[in-house]
Amino acid sequence: MLPNLKLLRKEYGISQQRLADAVGVSQQSINQYENHSVEPDISVLIRLANHFNTSIDFIVGRTDIRSPIEHTEAFHLNRDESE
Repeated sequence: MLPNLKLLRKEYGISQQRLADAVGVSQQSINQYENHSVEPDISVLIRLANHFNTSIDFIVGRTDIRSPIEHTEAFHLNRDESE
């Protein structure tokens, strides 16, 4: 079960069918993800996270932080800068 999926869908004001169409699964699958112990494969989780601009961790209830994880670049600081 994806505890925050229904929350996100309701906040965005979209039906299960509309979400299903957007991520390429059936409406029945969305219903099962929201209400039963059915978990999507990783490719569906990625599409859901992208659709809602959030992280997979938020959708599955591992964090309360909604923002997606952003790619960062390492900074190369010299000794003076790092101190």
